[in-house]
Amino acid sequence: MSKALMAALSASSLLESLGHCAAVVGGAVRDLMLCRKTGEADIATSACTGDILEAWPGSPVIGREPVATVVVRHQDVLIDISSFRSDNLEEDLGKRDLTVNSIAMTSGGEVIDPWGGAADIASGILRFTRDPFARLSEDPLRAVRLARFASLLNSFSIDPGSAEACRDFSPAVASIPEARVGKEVLHALEGDLPLFISSLEKLGILGSVFPFLTDMPPDRRTATIWRVILANGRTGDPAVRAACLMADIGGSAGEIAVSWGWPRPLVREVVSLLKYRNLSLAKLDHRVLAGLFKSRGEVWLSKLFLSGLIDCLNERPDLSPLWVENRLEAAISAVRLEKMRNTYSGDDVMALSGLQSGPSVGKVLTELDEAVSLGLVKNREEALLWLSSNTKTCA
Repeated sequence: MSKALMAALSASSLLESLGHCAAVVGGAVRDLMLCRKTGEADIATSACTGDILEAWPGSPVIGREPVATVVVRHQDVLIDISSFRSDNLEEDLGKRDLTVNSIAMTSGGEVIDPWGGAADIASGILRFTRDPFARLSEDPLRAVRLARFASLLNSFSIDPGSAEACRDFSPAVASIPEARVGKEVLHALEGDLPLFISSLEKLGILGSVFPFLTDMPPDRRTATIWRVILANGRTGDPAVRAACLMADIGGSAGEIAVSWGWPRPLVREVVSLLKYRNLSLAKLDHRVLAGLFKSRGEVWLSKLFLSGLIDCLNERPDLSPLWVENRLEAAISAVRLEKMRNTYSGDDVMALSGLQSGPSVGKVLTELDEAVSLGLVKNREEALLWLSSNTKTCA
């Protein structure tokens, strides 16, 4: 049994000892039913936020009452604890989005399943808890979450009644704050992204979530979908998957990712992958390659070349030999540059040339990095000799 679930059951027991009703809910119980481990843990309780903070002083609070969540650390596991939004646990479970997420477990191991979640898990069905129109009226984002869970639980099918209800809420989904939608898209990048897209289309909300896809000419949209399928089969990296999804929308990709509220490092990585997208499918520029290695690292370069391979397989198989040649060159160059890391510096340039600190020194170092990348300089002695011979020319 997962560490997260056991920690959450222990935290529930602590709340019960303080006179509160508490139970583990959502993903941890669902994943237990699915016979798989989980890293997440959520608790629903009759305790108010103040009561929770008394038990775990100093814990961060996300949101505001009455929908605040306290993130506590218990047995070295982070657990989200929220107060009931109804009078009791059963009604609280009835307000959750999907039946498979509306199962609870008490600290004593009793399973509470008033909405048939266990049966739906056994049947592989995703359906809204209670009336789908009521659930969507309360929060249209649940239509996107339905598609997202379809991508994460890719052996499940969507209940036809739930799917039909989503189609009526397409305008409402389009009006949801972009950051809320972006959070669901970010989670979908971790699952079956092509299935997420096809599920959005099945639910009639693809244009509400990805308007750039439905605005594309049919041939470009088909190419994008195939690029996403290729990426999905080759990597779980969210930056590469996102770059493949957004490759045909140009400079607006960064703006969209920011509006979605994605973490800044991820936004920067996606934008940089798109900026240098064609590096691996053109004549390799060792100066640019060396600069990218020094500024972004070998892991990022590998992601860039993987993105290039996906583009090659998707639309330009004729460039496959060039990609192979470039990938081999880049791998060898990365080894050379890593081997020479920190063996020369701007101080060496200034000592040998008399230059003052500034852009000229940076230019010389860029030229030297290129020489290292090409294998023309292999150690510090050769680097100093190269500087002695080339500093004036470079500067």
